[in-house]
Amino acid sequence: MFCYLSFGMLLWELAFQKFPYKDMGISEIQKHVLSGKREILNFPLSSYGVEKEYGNIIKAGMICNFFLKKK
Repeated sequence: MFCYLSFGMLLWELAFQKFPYKDMGISEIQKHVLSGKREILNFPLSSYGVEKEYGNIIKAGMICNFFLKKK
């Protein structure tokens, strides 16, 4: 099973300006992600209203594609 998370995680890092899964080891991250969990999207409120759509783009980039497999 292969999950393509790079794009979504890059957007998450840019939005929140911190490292994802900073205090987790690689096996913990794998278990976390494969169980369907992700970093939290907790945007501060703003008057621009782009947070919801930006969050949707991040979520779309974090969806596992179970049809892609490592070869």
